[in-house]
Amino acid sequence: MSEEPTVQQLPGLIKEWMQTESELKALTAEVREKKKRLGLVRSIITRIMKQGQIGRLNISTGAVVNRTKQTKGTFTKKFIVETLTEFFKGDASKAAECATFLEQHRPLKKKEELSMEPN
Repeated sequence: MSEEPTVQQLPGLIKEWMQTESELKALTAEVREKKKRLGLVRSIITRIMKQGQIGRLNISTGAVVNRTKQTKGTFTKKFIVETLTEFFKGDASKAAECATFLEQHRPLKKKEELSMEPN
């Protein structure tokens, strides 16, 4: 069982936290750039495959396959109000009331986090 942290350890822990936070920001920026590049390359490959009507491209490690899948959109407040207006046969006030009720009764999640405030 490890000992309970003490106040004396706080400066070292804060220094470690700040350094790790800084490293993580740099890595996150790098990952963001890689994902952006990956998306660009993926869209170019997809466009070429569509133009050449290539459904499957065999490569040494397997095959590159262009598939299309459908996903459901997010539930935005605008979407909820529009859909409820349609459901209530054009009664926008009932739809807005229902959307407000849903918004007010959404469960709240509590999350603690450390952050740096500039001087």
